[in-house]
Amino acid sequence: MAPAGLAGGCGRSADLLLAAAAVAAASAVGATVAWLRSHRRLQALQAETAQLYAGLPLLLLRITVAADGGRRHTLIGGHLAGSQVDVTTVLLPGADLAPPDEPGALSVETALAQAGRDGKASADFRLFATDGSVEWLRVKFVRLHQGADGGFEVAGYVTSVTAEREATRSLLASGRLSAMGELAGGLVHELRQPLAAIAMAAENAEASLDNGEPEGVRRKLDRIAQQTARAGTLIEHLRRFARGRDMEPAAPVPLDQVLAGAVTIAGEALRESRIDLQTSLGEPPPVVLCQMLALEQVFVNLLVNARDVLARLPPGAPRRICVSASTQPSKNMVVVTFADTGGGIAPGVMRRLFEPFVTTKGIGEGTGLGLAICRRLMDAMAGGITAFNSDEGAVFTVSLPAGQL
Repeated sequence: MAPAGLAGGCGRSADLLLAAAAVAAASAVGATVAWLRSHRRLQALQAETAQLYAGLPLLLLRITVAADGGRRHTLIGGHLAGSQVDVTTVLLPGADLAPPDEPGALSVETALAQAGRDGKASADFRLFATDGSVEWLRVKFVRLHQGADGGFEVAGYVTSVTAEREATRSLLASGRLSAMGELAGGLVHELRQPLAAIAMAAENAEASLDNGEPEGVRRKLDRIAQQTARAGTLIEHLRRFARGRDMEPAAPVPLDQVLAGAVTIAGEALRESRIDLQTSLGEPPPVVLCQMLALEQVFVNLLVNARDVLARLPPGAPRRICVSASTQPSKNMVVVTFADTGGGIAPGVMRRLFEPFVTTKGIGEGTGLGLAICRRLMDAMAGGITAFNSDEGAVFTVSLPAGQL
């Protein structure tokens, strides 16, 4: 039989062990309850997040790119309303996606590589549906992790920009028609000249027939043919300028051809306002990589804007537009400068010059969209447009990638 003291000590130890076990059990139960509550909260948060993702008008995804180029896609959520795009196949190697015919357009592989290298990338693509329709997609990537072996992980989203592209196309067409509307009088004069020459040659040919001069008739018929070709060329140029082309590819074009086309549209308006147009493009003129009609639209807008400013100058003031070109071999760029003697642009307007609806013209005289359209066109051609004031007036610079014929 154990001594009383020892028995009491064992009893107290047993009580302490039981108490510790009870505390441990209570702690375990409490931890389990806390975990269950946290788990339920996490599940609720995940459900709310999934619901939020489901309402987004885009597809969120995560892409892991291995060092050997292999890719693994994880769809996070979202949707493309009215689209048949399957994100599990759209961004896979060999997907039927075509980059636009624009300088600097990226393929999916190039955009992913750029995101892995630079941290982010963006690209637009055309998806050709089985019914022949075209859907435009925009993909943006942001790098999340860079592996030591060269692999990386990006987060990205895919969104449909078909409506945006259609709106841009309509806006550009409106800009072309607006320019032709403003210059309608000059365009009529351009057509009147060959028509008047044809009428005169026909009368002279008739007189030659009456006088028995067949050689004179032949010369007059040759002149009629020349002037008819001139009028036909002008009409075809105006038709192409007014309609444009939805998918005009970028191509190398001599700069003087683009400027000549712009002068066809705006030249008579400049002459009516007694504006001296001086050009210095170099010999030979540089070749630029551009969408010809788009660049022509930019040039027409700049010439017309300068005409509007110069036409308001008092009599005797110099009315001059100087168009010059220079090359930057180190950047493989060509810079075209339009400088006028109109006194310059007010600082308050200059800060917002390329924003939509900013104009210095009076009410009913301009929409304020011309320069905003010019910037969008230049961005699409991997170029740029800027403006500053000189001592005589405003100077606009248009930069474009250099091309080769």
